[in-house]
Amino acid sequence: MSEDNRDTDASGPGDPDPGKAAVRHVLQEVFPDRLEASVIGSTSRDGTVLVGVKAAPRGYFSTAKYALVTVDAAGQVVDAESTTRGDVARELGGADE
Repeated sequence: MSEDNRDTDASGPGDPDPGKAAVRHVLQEVFPDRLEASVIGSTSRDGTVLVGVKAAPRGYFSTAKYALVTVDAAGQVVDAESTTRGDVARELGGADE
């Protein structure tokens, strides 16, 4: 389970933990209707970290949603996109949940 970071200013300084920065961004910008998200994998690429994030379902009839988030060395999110579980697994070299 991940903490809800909605009260954090998205324009503030970066988080040194790329996973926390990615989860915060996903909850605020990519899937603002979700309350929980967690890191399912990450890999380093060209001076950045690519983080796979799974946003938990909202209820019984809801499904999880997935995102790939690129975080720079300063902890700033430079790119994020909604994607599928399979794409996350491919991009992260087999990381899957």
